[in-house]
Amino acid sequence: IFIRTLATTLEPAIGQPLIVENFAGAGGANQMNQIRRADPDGLTLGINTVSHFTGMLTNLKGVFGPDDFSWIAAAQIDPILMFSASDSDIKTVEDLVALAKERGDGVVNIGGFGPVGSMQNIGISMFEKSAGIKLNWVAFEATPDILTALLGGHVDVGVSNLGPTLPFFESDRLEALAILGPDRLES
Repeated sequence: IFIRTLATTLEPAIGQPLIVENFAGAGGANQMNQIRRADPDGLTLGINTVSHFTGMLTNLKGVFGPDDFSWIAAAQIDPILMFSASDSDIKTVEDLVALAKERGDGVVNIGGFGPVGSMQNIGISMFEKSAGIKLNWVAFEATPDILTALLGGHVDVGVSNLGPTLPFFESDRLEALAILGPDRLES
């Protein structure tokens, strides 16, 4: 839906029709292979999602990498929010880092969407590396599950996107710790 909407919007701007072809399968590898094999004449475009990038860092590492493509635009930025329950002693990123160092590697539980290698997990791995700590990743299938575990005291910190968490921030049930984005960590 996204690419077809984008194509319809781009056609008047570039003065020619765009043909959308789906190359489903293999976690995006089929599509990336078609793009990589195309003549570099500017007439073949691909849309990559964050899942494609996480694939390049995990299961497709060595098969595809960001340098295999010419990037022309970013259509979406999807920062990750790191948060705690409002009644938690963790009020800042510094509190989280101090607790992780006090408890030891892998004892502080952080709940987020997807398994090891997911976008949120990779963001947290980058945070761990920069902070010099190790957290225990607890994978969930949906933000409501993350929120339930956090508010129930089963994880110490949650990670998600703003949309589904906004009502919990507005009702003062969550404390924002940081925004993890492609180029920043903001507290």
